[in-house]
Amino acid sequence: MSAPPRMTTATIEHRHTGDSFPEFLRIPDVERLYGIRRSTLYGLIKSGQVKSVSLRKEGARTGIRLVATKSLRELLNSQMT
Repeated sequence: MSAPPRMTTATIEHRHTGDSFPEFLRIPDVERLYGIRRSTLYGLIKSGQVKSVSLRKEGARTGIRLVATKSLRELLNSQMT
């Protein structure tokens, strides 16, 4: 039987290779890359404008929130005038 995958809280280190970005980003990475504050980002998630997922162990109160980069970029592009 194989061991379950290990979760980490390490910051994502992204190496730019053309226009590609990771499919998902953690909250601190969104803040750093896009300049969107945590409270604003959670408001966008709550309103459904940005998609995200929370990964946590069964019964755990906290976990890791991952933001779908595609939905964030689509929102930002839709705001451009």
